[in-house]
Amino acid sequence: MTSAASRRLDTADNRVVDWWHRYLYKPYYLRSPRRFLRRLAREPMSSQTCLPWHLPIAFQPGSIIGTELVRKGIYDLVLTEGLFRLTDPGDVCVDVGANVGYTTSLLATRAGTDGHVVSFEPAPDVFALLTRNVASWRGARVASIDARQAALSNAEREVVLITPAAHGGDSSGRTLEHTDATLDAIRVPCSTLDRAGFDRIDLLKIDVEGHEDAVLEGCRKLLEDRAIRDLVFEEHATPPTRATDRLATAGYTVFRIAQGLRGPRLEAEIERPFAIYWNAPSYLASIDPARALERFAPRGWHCLRPSRP
Repeated sequence: MTSAASRRLDTADNRVVDWWHRYLYKPYYLRSPRRFLRRLAREPMSSQTCLPWHLPIAFQPGSIIGTELVRKGIYDLVLTEGLFRLTDPGDVCVDVGANVGYTTSLLATRAGTDGHVVSFEPAPDVFALLTRNVASWRGARVASIDARQAALSNAEREVVLITPAAHGGDSSGRTLEHTDATLDAIRVPCSTLDRAGFDRIDLLKIDVEGHEDAVLEGCRKLLEDRAIRDLVFEEHATPPTRATDRLATAGYTVFRIAQGLRGPRLEAEIERPFAIYWNAPSYLASIDPARALERFAPRGWHCLRPSRP
């Protein structure tokens, strides 16, 4: 086969895979066909729902995360499954960019009553929903949760939290990064993970709309001490990036968490091009790569079928 023919075949294969993921492979609908009917709704205006792990959650009507939760029951399948597999009972977890508490609820459920979750969210309106949700989970068999109204970066100071015009005012798009067109900007307190009082973090999740490397710079000591076991973060650019280089230099093995046909998989070749089907790609940096690979070996989407606590 000629190289030109091989390239055409690869392109055709990629198109088939892309089409499959975009239009057919929806495991959350297979699990709950009724959610497919909700998907047909133009503008679901609910303000709360119940998550697959049996916790209620409130959100802003019409928000991106709220719409996804109403239609699918989860937000970001690959990220959710990754956190589900990596969290153990008794873990200390940190949720940076907690929003209304979706990932906080998952971490708290998986860590259990012996675990502890600290959630950081700087936006006052979103933090109010986060604290409301945390209060609604009292009495459930979940980890203790400490919600803190603050941004995290590379220094302790006051920073400007921006709502980009491109996100139409949705709270999930707020960022500390510069953007050309803004809808509003507010000043919020900011600190670093190194100053937050952690001796160890078993699982750290970071979703801060492009500010991830600054957060990593602010936990340089924790990284150097290898006090963070697993770190899950978004990266909008193709690696190597400053964030992935910083983690590799600190001794972490970095994987991309990819969506396979029968579940998630860890890809070690993170520099390869990738397709974005829904959300920005998630990456895992682990000080224990053998454990991480073992956790991702089983097939299926276990976050869609959690046992009742």
